[in-house]
Amino acid sequence: QNPLVNRYMTDARFRVNISLHASLCINVLYSLLNALNGFLYNSVWFGTLAVYYLFLAALRFLLVRYVHRHGFGTNLSGEWKRYRICGAVLTAMTIAMAGVIVLVLHEEGGFSYAGYLIFVMALYTFYTTIMGVINVVKYRRYKSPAMSAARSVSLAAALVSMLSLEIGMLNQFGTESEAAFREIMIAATGGAVCAIVAGSGIYMVVRASKALKTAGHTDGNA
Repeated sequence: QNPLVNRYMTDARFRVNISLHASLCINVLYSLLNALNGFLYNSVWFGTLAVYYLFLAALRFLLVRYVHRHGFGTNLSGEWKRYRICGAVLTAMTIAMAGVIVLVLHEEGGFSYAGYLIFVMALYTFYTTIMGVINVVKYRRYKSPAMSAARSVSLAAALVSMLSLEIGMLNQFGTESEAAFREIMIAATGGAVCAIVAGSGIYMVVRASKALKTAGHTDGNA
C-alpha cells in the first residue's frame, strides 16, 4: 500500500536506480575509509585501494546519472559509449593495481591492519560478492549495455575486495615462517584478479567499439 514500496516492487527501472545509488554511496564510504587508513598507517596499499574504489564510484556515478536521465534500453548508442568508457577505465586501473601488488610482494612484513578493519573488509567483501552475483542474474535480462557495465563494475569491486581481504588476513594472522606461502597466495590471487578484470575491460572496449561501428554503418545506410 505504500507508494514507494509499491513502485520498488513493480518498477524495474526504479529498482535499478535504487540499487545503483546504494552501491555508489557504499563505494564512496569504503573509499574514504581506505583513504583514512592510508593516511593513518602511511600505507601505499590502503591509498591505492582508496583511489581504486574512488574510480569505481566515478564509474557508478556515470552510470547512475545516465540511467537517471535517460533510463536504460532507450538509447543504445549512448549506453555503448559509456560501456566502452567503463571498460577502458577498468583496464587502466587494473594495470595500476598490478604494480601495487608487486609492491606488496616486496614489502617486508606486509602492511599493518587494525583489528576492526579486518571485519569491515570482510563485511564489504561479502556485500560486494553477493551483490555481484545478484547483478549478474538481475541485469542480464535487461539486455542493456549500461546495466552490463554496472555488472562489470560490481564484479571488479567484488574481486578486488576478495584480494584485499586475503592480504589482510595473511598479514593479520600469518607468521614470519609463512612468508613464502603468503607471497605465493598473493601473487596467484592478485594475478588472477588482474587478469579477469583487465580481460573484462578489454572485452568491453572491443565489444562496444564493434557495436558503435555497426550502428554507424546502419545509420549511414539508412
